[in-house]
Amino acid sequence: MISRLWPALSSAPAGLLLSGALGLLLAGLLGRSLASHRRGTTGSRWLAAGVALLVAALAAPGAIWLWAGRDAGLAPLDPTLRRAALDVDARVPLAPVPDCRPHVRRHRRLATGAHPRLDPARGLLWFDAPGPDGRRQIQRLELARGQVTCWTCGEAGNNRRPAPGPGGASVLFDTDRFAGPGRPNDTELMWIGTRGSRPRLPARRLTFHPEADDHPVFAPGGRGLAWRRVESGRVSVVLGSIEAGHGGLVMKRPQTVYRAGGGVAEPLAWANDRRALAFAVGNGLGAADGLVLDPATGRTALLSHHLAPGSVSFSGDGSILALATTSPRGPARWLPRDLGFGVLLLREPGAPPGPTGSRGTRVRLGPTRGRLVTVDLAGLGAFGAPTGLSLAADARSFVLGQRATDGSERILQLELDCPENPTPMRRAP
Repeated sequence: MISRLWPALSSAPAGLLLSGALGLLLAGLLGRSLASHRRGTTGSRWLAAGVALLVAALAAPGAIWLWAGRDAGLAPLDPTLRRAALDVDARVPLAPVPDCRPHVRRHRRLATGAHPRLDPARGLLWFDAPGPDGRRQIQRLELARGQVTCWTCGEAGNNRRPAPGPGGASVLFDTDRFAGPGRPNDTELMWIGTRGSRPRLPARRLTFHPEADDHPVFAPGGRGLAWRRVESGRVSVVLGSIEAGHGGLVMKRPQTVYRAGGGVAEPLAWANDRRALAFAVGNGLGAADGLVLDPATGRTALLSHHLAPGSVSFSGDGSILALATTSPRGPARWLPRDLGFGVLLLREPGAPPGPTGSRGTRVRLGPTRGRLVTVDLAGLGAFGAPTGLSLAADARSFVLGQRATDGSERILQLELDCPENPTPMRRAP
């Protein structure tokens, strides 16, 4: 427990708060014990000591929570980010509105794993699944041939959440291979080339932060990315860019987009027109609230409640989105968002995120800036909670990952019904 708390407590402001709180509590404990020794029984002294220790156990994380949550919310956006969003949006051609009724025409099982991401330009599916030694590894499936290649089986650690770049030249993922006794929650972002049928090993490390850097999402264009960063007990969604230098890859200083305060936040998807960056905000145990940010205007909007991790995806032109939600059972659904900081400290690194005891999967589809409609999954949603969703470029099909309560996983490809004269799925005016 102490080893998990120490990275957050070692920062000066947080450590100062905690030291003051513990000092007062220990002084109170000492005074109460001395008073009980003069008057009272042995039982009363033990009771007084137990109450004081309980208060200390609650107050110490509370002091850090106050430090972590003091400036939660959307951070000021760099003006260059707004200009870039408008510029890219003006050059992305809009595809025809897909005439699809929101129910599944047919489906097929593609693989066993989680966190699926499509690379539609090359007909590939990326996901993570246990390798030969049981550790999570990045896998690549060729959809036409059905052939799966383990992309990181020669590398150390658990490697999760692949994010293929635009054009298919590279893939991002996060790893726990650099974690140790002093940094048990350390995760880092990695980059690996994808040209050809075999990976270009070893993967290149992009971040060197002593706490968590994970949940990467490529920005449109391929050089920028969004990810989750934990720094001195404060969780943020940040943006950065990849630069080449001295034969390697380096990250520019990241820009904070959203501060989660005492909660947990993570990026989910970034539309190709740069006008929609989706991220989730929650407590790390139950399903989260999904938000979408327009970097050009700085405005945010609520996508959905009970959103599953990684379960937002945009069509090729950014005009259509799909998202997967779930309704968790048990106490997790009632816990406040601000408990996310404590959840991060107590969870095992790389533990399956999101809701447990789920009621199943629900998928919604529609215009990015409009009303979403529910997709009839024909009973497929009852398998378990979603672990990820990836929408095809034409929005006529999607790939869905699910995890059952017994831990079993599956990845499905679902084709939507698109008859000749349906009720069209129109964009918002």
